[in-house]
Order: sequence, then C-alpha cells, then structure tokens
Amino acid sequence: MFTLSWWLPGLYPESHGIVADAMYDTEKRDLFLGVQMAGGSVPWSHWWERAEPIWLLAERTQAEIGCLLVRITKLAQILNLLVRWPGCEVALNETRPAICMPQRPVPGWRSLDHDFRNKLDEVLEVFDTDELSLAMLQYGAVAYFGRHRGPESKERHKALAEFDHHLNYLIDQLEALNLTQKVTLMVVSDHGIANTGPESTTDIMLDKYSPYIKYMLNFGSHSMVLPRKDMFRPLHRALIDARVEGLQVYTKDEIPARYHIKHSPRVLPLFLMTTPKYFILPLSDSTKTKVNHKKRFFGYHGYDPELPEMRTIFYAQGPGIKRDYVIKPLVNVDHYNFMCHALGLEPKPNNGSWARMDEGLVESEVDFPRYGSSKYSNAASSPTLGRHQAFLWSTLVDHLALAMAAVSAQLCARHAL
Repeated sequence: MFTLSWWLPGLYPESHGIVADAMYDTEKRDLFLGVQMAGGSVPWSHWWERAEPIWLLAERTQAEIGCLLVRITKLAQILNLLVRWPGCEVALNETRPAICMPQRPVPGWRSLDHDFRNKLDEVLEVFDTDELSLAMLQYGAVAYFGRHRGPESKERHKALAEFDHHLNYLIDQLEALNLTQKVTLMVVSDHGIANTGPESTTDIMLDKYSPYIKYMLNFGSHSMVLPRKDMFRPLHRALIDARVEGLQVYTKDEIPARYHIKHSPRVLPLFLMTTPKYFILPLSDSTKTKVNHKKRFFGYHGYDPELPEMRTIFYAQGPGIKRDYVIKPLVNVDHYNFMCHALGLEPKPNNGSWARMDEGLVESEVDFPRYGSSKYSNAASSPTLGRHQAFLWSTLVDHLALAMAAVSAQLCARHAL
C-alpha cells in the first residue's frame, strides 16, 4: 500500500484497491500507471476512491479537525527517476486536506535538510496553536537510496542518519513546547527492502514468453501477467513446464490468501512471485511491461511479507503509550485503529486488530485535552470534542526496524518506544 501516510485506511490491498504499482482493471479495461497519476485526479479517481483514508475520515466526520499532509521534498537530481504517485494535491471524493504541501525538488542534501526542518517547524507551529489535529509527513530519501544504491550503501546510511537527526529535533521541540502530553507521534513505513544487487541475485528473464503476453505489470519481486486472447492455458502450461529456477507461478485462484490480493478485479490471471535471491526482469518489449524501468535496482520490496527483510518500523510515543516498551510485531493495517483512538474518531470497518496494538497502551483510559474550532476547519464553528493531536510520519524506511534502531540507540534510550 503506497503511500502508507496518504491512504492509511486499515484495509488490505484487495479491499482498498491499490494492489500494485501498476494495475489493469479487468472490469473497466483501464490501465493504472503510478507515473501518470501526478498530473491530476479527475480521469483517475476511480482507482483510489474505494477506501477512505484516516485524514478524510477526520475531515468528513469532525469538521473542526484540520488535516495537513506533506510530501517531503526529493533531491532534484533524483526526482526525475522516481515514479511519482499522487499526493495531497489530489482530491479524494472531492475532498482535499485543509493544508497541502506538495513535494518539490531541491538542489542537494543541505537544501533538503533545510527544507525538511522548515516543514517540521510549520507543523509544530500549527500544533502549538491548536489549529490542526492531524499532520502527516512523508520522508522518501531513505527509500530512494535503498533501491538505487542498496540497503547497506553509504548513501542510505546517510539518509537514515539525517532522518534520525530530524526525529530527535522533533521530539526535543515537542518537549520544549510542552506538547508531549498532547501529541501522539508515530513513525511508520509501508514495507521493508531486500538486497537485489547483481552480486546477490539471479535475474529471471521471461522474453521467450513475450508472444503469449499482452501486459506484464510490475517486475522485480513479483509480476502480474495478462495473457493475449486465448493464450492463458498455453502460457500457464509453458511457465509450469519450464520450472524456472526461483519462480513461483500462480493462477489468480491459487494466490496465497495471506497476500490479501486475490479477490481484487485488479489482479490479473497469472501471478508470478520470487524470493530475495531472484529478480524478475522487465520484458524487452517496453509496450508490454508496465511500469518499465531500465535502471538496475540494488534494493527492492514486494517479496513475501513474512520474510524478515520485508519487516519495517513502528515507533510511537505520546499520551497513553507505554514508555521503554517493545511490543510484538504488528501488521500495517493495525495503525488505523490506533490513529482513530488517538483522534477520538469512530473507526470504519477495517482489517486491523486491537489485540496486537493494545499491548503497547497503558491500562487506564487517557483523558484527552479538548479543542475548539480551527481556522483551517471546514465549518465556521462546531462543538468541542475530547481528543488530542496526532503526528504521523511516513519515513518509507524500506527496511526492518533494526536498521532504524542502529542509528537511533541514543533516541531509544531517551524516549518511549
């Protein structure tokens, strides 16, 4: 689910509809390519309106809750290499957040650091004056360097160190402004990352099957295949008989239920899966592979979610959260109920589990502070509600929590987990 901070509906992909970076809707006969989504929302809105993210729930059900969404800037020299998904500039069900700061390119690390600090200060200012109740920020540098330089590259370690620096600054400022008992801070990510450099992986080439294929969507860890007319059985049999090393071939009905995608009309008849030791290459025919990247990836995601490499971080602190406590592993869909609890919202039906999340909360019910209407709200005035503010930071960390902990030992010793 990309990006976690933008959607966060507490639903699995087959329910919220975004099952991959590239998709083909077999019912509408419509192709989804993330790179084409950045320009607008009207022709594409049906792709992402099956679910209601938490910021939209907040805006819709409690008009005095203001929401701020930020896509943290990218380095200018790498911006044109990224598949740009829609951000807060895109309306969902004709609604946008109260404040939107779309991503923009900056010339280098120093500018990125300065720009990021400014965004944090803006969020702290509106929180300190009770003008907003929910802010969501995305920091993407760690993810980029994980993919293009590798999980253990010096560039990615630098990005982690920079993120750690900003996180320390944010927590120090929350303390200085006496906001630690009013603000819940969450650091989350949507997936981990595996090393897929040429020295550690074997490439899987499927060009010999290209005559059977109309579309091959996605590559790397997995791919969905739409056969040409009357070619499903011949293609399926050819792939099975070939016994390609490292490649698992599923019909749609055979996809493991724990992947939570098989019931979506946006999943194609054939699903190909591999392990972190292998990498599915795009077809040479660029008209058939969507999205087709020519550049080598040294780190990739989308492998079996139960693999350790696919784990990522969950860090939270604030009122009602245990201090210095490590909880058992969560599932990304669990974050939604926790956020609704923090904001005093009634959750919509979702796939999350309170049983996994409840372990990290204190036993007594938290008496959340009360707030009035905001100049950023959608209504001139409204009743005050008992709730507190929430700050969700989607780092796109792209790796397991150990990577974050390695650069955050000092932070974890000072603040709650």
